[in-house]
Amino acid sequence: DAGYYGGDSTGGQRQDFIGAFTGRNGITTRDEFLKNPAAQLDAFDRAVPIFWSRLTGLGLDRFVGSSVNGVSITESGLIGGAWIGGPGGVQHYLTGAGNRADINGTTVSDYIDRFGGYDIGGQIRRR
Repeated sequence: DAGYYGGDSTGGQRQDFIGAFTGRNGITTRDEFLKNPAAQLDAFDRAVPIFWSRLTGLGLDRFVGSSVNGVSITESGLIGGAWIGGPGGVQHYLTGAGNRADINGTTVSDYIDRFGGYDIGGQIRRR
């Protein structure tokens, strides 16, 4: 989504980033990306509006201001959840169809909660 990672045979489901990097800003490996804070910030800044567009396209912004299983739903929390589980993973969680986890066991709801409440208004387009 942010133009740094080309993917692997798991389709990104494992999030181990062992596949091909695109070379954007000179980043060709996972280690290079992890050692480059500027590239990480660029990836985040590029991904936020993409995720928000997909989340709103699914109508998930309607959950903002509510609580699901004790987790307060905010715009930044939805972005966090999409970062770990994709917009589809967020949709599954919000609609009660599951709570996807990454390779470390971190769930979509963990990220919605952890990243909730931040001001991201300058990075998203509200309907």
